[in-house]
Amino acid sequence: IVKSDAMFAMLEDRLKATPYVAGASFSYADIVVGVFVNRWFRMGVGRTSRPAIAAWYKGIEARPGFARVGAVAVT
Repeated sequence: IVKSDAMFAMLEDRLKATPYVAGASFSYADIVVGVFVNRWFRMGVGRTSRPAIAAWYKGIEARPGFARVGAVAVT
């Protein structure tokens, strides 16, 4: 959890500066990171609030393609 929190702190800083992971446009990077963030949100553990990540994820989760394949529950 400690290592992932450090990684999410870096992602939070990045998403405060740019609308997407790799810059101004939605890209493959958002899909890859989005799948990981989806699992992070679904974990039942305490975590530091990351409002920039939450806002970014809400946006990509609304994309039909990502909703179909990237935002699915892992069983």
